[in-house]
Amino acid sequence: MSAQKFKTKAGLQVATSALLECTTTAQTVLPQANTTYNIGSTAMTYSNMYATTFNGRATAANWSDLAEKYQADKKYEQGTVLAIGGTKEVTLFKKDMPLAGIVSTKPGLQLNSSDETKSWPFVCLKGRVPCKITGPCKKGNYIVAHDNGKGKARATITDAHQLIGIALADSDGETVEVKV
Repeated sequence: MSAQKFKTKAGLQVATSALLECTTTAQTVLPQANTTYNIGSTAMTYSNMYATTFNGRATAANWSDLAEKYQADKKYEQGTVLAIGGTKEVTLFKKDMPLAGIVSTKPGLQLNSSDETKSWPFVCLKGRVPCKITGPCKKGNYIVAHDNGKGKARATITDAHQLIGIALADSDGETVEVKV
């Protein structure tokens, strides 16, 4: 059966190759039964969805961390270790500063994201992200905030306030994936 397009009384345009049983009003499209239809598919996805509130039972993300936008004093690369301070909320981490976190790459769950915060970096709160490091590390090492926006591997933790996370792989320097 080929796809058919039609408009509902509410003005909603629908393309379907099967019988779509639903009730439409000016504000709502309701299925005839629970969990009977999908929006999009694994092969054909929508770019963005906008709404005030999403209510449901399950959600999934292709990326792996929870991150929040913070106002930074300049633009920072992904994996950079940031501190609370500077002229805005966060700045490049230097020794003895309070740790804010790591600049995220692609957060699966994004907090404080709006047009107003568009230029602000996402700072990882929980999950897995790459982290810039100084020196080598082994899988399972603690990665602690070190200096100049980088972490450093440690076998033990001496200051829990500086703990970034745990290395998920061996690395000979530059970056390592960390579980925050």
